[in-house]
Amino acid sequence: DAGFFLALKIISGSNFPDPVKIEVLKWFCQVMLDTAAGQMLDLAKQDPITTAKLKTAKYSMIGPLVLGAILGGVNQTLLKYLGKFGGSLGIAFQIKDDILDSEVEIWGGASLAKQTAEKYQKQAMKIIPEITKDKNMGKLLEQLTEYLIERKK
Repeated sequence: DAGFFLALKIISGSNFPDPVKIEVLKWFCQVMLDTAAGQMLDLAKQDPITTAKLKTAKYSMIGPLVLGAILGGVNQTLLKYLGKFGGSLGIAFQIKDDILDSEVEIWGGASLAKQTAEKYQKQAMKIIPEITKDKNMGKLLEQLTEYLIERKK
């Protein structure tokens, strides 16, 4: 809870123009609400894709990417692609976590969990060319995407 309020304090006290701060604060609060909903779904053992998107993907991928991009002044089209990229990557990341923790029953077993993670990884990879035309940045995002799925811990 303290981290949440500290983040609100930092954002609201920043030197960004007020309209930008308001947009970021709205987004940040939505990320927190979605994360809480995802945690409730997780406890209730509900739809794992929706749970992963609301919980893990929202706070670990989508939120940081989009919030940083808003502060950086990017356009709405790029925000949309960053959200899609973060959503797919966050779901794949959560599935890999579940594989590493041997908690794959919710995904239908280890084999199906791996296939599902790879599906979302491929979705994330397909979005990279829409995010950047810079070859080095594209390669970095591809390496990040591969690492998050291939990691051993």
